[in-house]
Amino acid sequence: MKTLLAADLFCGAGGLAQAAEGTDLSVSVSLDNWDCALKTHRANFDTETIKADLKDVDTACSLIQSHPVEIIMGGPPCQDFSSAGGGVEGDRAALTFSFASIVTRLAPRIFLMENVPSAQKSNAYTKARSLWSEMGYHLCETIVDSAYFGVPQHRRRLIVVGSRDKNIANLTSHIHARESLLATTIRDFWPDVPFDHYYRHPRSYQRRAVFSVDEPSPTIRGVNRPRPANYIPHSSDTTKEAVSGLTTGQRARLQTFPDDFSWQGTKSEIDQMIGNCVPPLLGKHIIEAVTKWMHNPTQTPQSLRSWLCVAHNYTPRAAGDVVSRLRRIQKFSPRQPNEDEETFLLRINQSRKTLANLPRTAQPQVERALDLYEEYKSSMKQPTKDQH
Repeated sequence: MKTLLAADLFCGAGGLAQAAEGTDLSVSVSLDNWDCALKTHRANFDTETIKADLKDVDTACSLIQSHPVEIIMGGPPCQDFSSAGGGVEGDRAALTFSFASIVTRLAPRIFLMENVPSAQKSNAYTKARSLWSEMGYHLCETIVDSAYFGVPQHRRRLIVVGSRDKNIANLTSHIHARESLLATTIRDFWPDVPFDHYYRHPRSYQRRAVFSVDEPSPTIRGVNRPRPANYIPHSSDTTKEAVSGLTTGQRARLQTFPDDFSWQGTKSEIDQMIGNCVPPLLGKHIIEAVTKWMHNPTQTPQSLRSWLCVAHNYTPRAAGDVVSRLRRIQKFSPRQPNEDEETFLLRINQSRKTLANLPRTAQPQVERALDLYEEYKSSMKQPTKDQH
């Protein structure tokens, strides 16, 4: 497949640009309005990087039009939609509609937008969807958690991909075929991590603030406050010892940026850039799913979700419930060192003592999910007609 050229709007420090490295997509122009992010982007990528106020749709379009572009991608600022921003729509929420306006004005073959899940319920996104529909775009809309795409961090995001090809609905299967059933822990991602617990400042002291590396980190935010000297341990903290917070470099690593990525700006600016970015590894999975779908738009990849829908006539929602029940096991029984998810789930299915830790009402549902998983793995190992 030939290299696809993209414009990266609201490029920030370069989460999507880093994600595109080694894929069939190449960024030809990047735009943002934040000086330290632009400086960081230029320090790491050869792409032409332009300072632009993307609320000015006319100017943005003229800047992009001078470059060959087949895909427009970007993550409009999400603070006005997120819980960190209070969830009240403001000026930054309007940038989602600016993104939609630029897309419809330039009419790319494909567009890709990333945002927080709550953006889907906003007035700005509702207007954007209407605009895309009027211009003949069909949408793939799905919510993903980066912890199931190799990123050692729970970070739920809305992924929206638009195309005039009605087969874009099949892209959802391409995306979810790439996700794991079990979440990636910090230790999975960073085997020689030099600490076992760390502090992450909570939004409320009603929540825990100390986490283990044997679980995914909570969402990496744009602030990185140190542990207060008078912090009172929460009952759910994974240790009562006084532990330190993550360094800026460690936060960038958990966002899956390479260690040699060059960050430019003050510490608070760098922390904000890190928190704002799409984790490159998540972005890479999404980009590769999009390019694979473009190569064969009618294909529906096999996954546990799709198998449940075909083999057992499950609805997509019911199939998602099965996946959720399997994931719940990980909270009660960690994997053994170097144990992959198939070995882990089959081991739990053969010795179900762990399930006794689940609420009694949930146990039959989880047991059924384990049986379905074992049936699915067996079906995948059976030779197809083409192999006879």
